Formats: sequence, structure tokens, C-alpha cells
Amino acid sequence: MYKILIISIVILSFSSCATKKNLTYLQGKPVKSAYQNANQYFLRSGDNIYVQIKSSDPTMSNIYNLHPEGDKGSINEAFIFFNSYAIDTNGMVEIPLVGNIFVSGTTLEEAGNIISAALEDHLLDATISVKLASFKISVLGEVNSPGVHLAYHNQLTIFEAIGLAGDLNEYGSRKKIKLIREYPQGLMNTYDIDLTKWDIFASEAYYVYPHDIIYVKPTTKKPLDMNLRSVGILLSAATLLLLIFRTFN
Repeated sequence: MYKILIISIVILSFSSCATKKNLTYLQGKPVKSAYQNANQYFLRSGDNIYVQIKSSDPTMSNIYNLHPEGDKGSINEAFIFFNSYAIDTNGMVEIPLVGNIFVSGTTLEEAGNIISAALEDHLLDATISVKLASFKISVLGEVNSPGVHLAYHNQLTIFEAIGLAGDLNEYGSRKKIKLIREYPQGLMNTYDIDLTKWDIFASEAYYVYPHDIIYVKPTTKKPLDMNLRSVGILLSAATLLLLIFRTFN
């Protein structure tokens, strides 16, 4: 009985030491590597864009702005999301008095130029600002808050994406993270990520894009803990039986 108890304590100590190492991001000395620049994101059907139009005639500009210029009401991220232009299945956005404009497959800057050109006959000296309002990613597996998360930025890193999900939980492996990226043409690419290595900054997976899926695999600690819990229950039961046996004999 005592031998089993000693062995269990040793296993628990080893598990604790291994866990401390697994909890550390970017281990070792920083390594010089080519920094990965963010690639341009190309708009697709299902995206929402926030379009802000300013001109020398605010009254006319407000016709096109879903949230009129000069409105001092509360503006938050959720408000912007629900007051954005949706790109339909044909890749179009419908602008008041202008009609449908094709923006699918363009960058945010290109979409702004296209909308600006379409408004030339309606507004003078118009300034167009286009932002992505539907930066949606899925973070699954061993994180504290798995699910679909919305980011209201034009760029997002893998660290920021995991931060949105509340960081990895105690069983999340920093060495075994998978990123699945879907492209508008229906193609998919998969990246294996190790966040304990500094070369993540040079990886194509360093920047996360809308519609990406991030899956965090569990470490070996999870099944070990489950087994140790079972062993602990058995040891407790055996100890109780031993005490009962010695008490009545």
C-alpha cells in the first residue's frame, strides 16, 4: 500500500514539473527570423463592411452613411457591426441612390476606391473610409472560452486570437495548435503552429484572417490527470477499507 502511495506522489511531482514548461510561450532565446507581414485580405460574400463617407455637404453624406455623420449618439463595436453593408452572394453591396457595387475579391482600399468612383456624380470632394465589420474567427479545443469570436480590427495575430478566447486552459498544448484557413475559391490550407518557438513570427499563420478556425489540442497531461484521479479514488477507498479492517481486528 505504501509503495503504491509513494509511486503516485512521484508521478504527481513529475506531472507538475512537465506542466510548468508547457505553460510557457516563446521558450528559449529570441531567434532572428524574417518578420511575416500581413497579407491583404480580399473581401468575399458574407462579409460586412463599415463605410463612412464624408464630404463638404454633410447632409448629402448622411444619405449614404448608415450612421449619419454628426450623430453624437453612442458608437460601439456592436453598433458598427449592425450598421454595416453586407456583401451579398453576388459579391455586391447596395449603396443608397447608387445601386449595387461589386466589391468581392477586392481589398478594403480597393473597395473604397470603387465606391468613391461610383459616388463621383453624387458627391463632391468625398472621402471614403472602408473597414471590415465582420472579422469572425472560431477558436476551439483547450481554451478557456471556445467558440466563435468577433474582432473589430483589420489585422489580428495568433496571440490576439487566443487572447479573445481567454487564453489556453491548463490542458492546452502550446506546441500543437492547428489553424485551418478557407479561401473564397473553396480551397483550404492547414497550418501546424508551435507557440513555444520564436519562428512563429515568420509563419504565414502568425496573422489570423476572417473565417479562420483555430484548434488547440490537449497535452498528455489531460489523460494523465484523468487516470490519476481514478487512482486517487481507488487509493482513498483502499485506505478507508484498511482503516476499517484495522479498527475491527
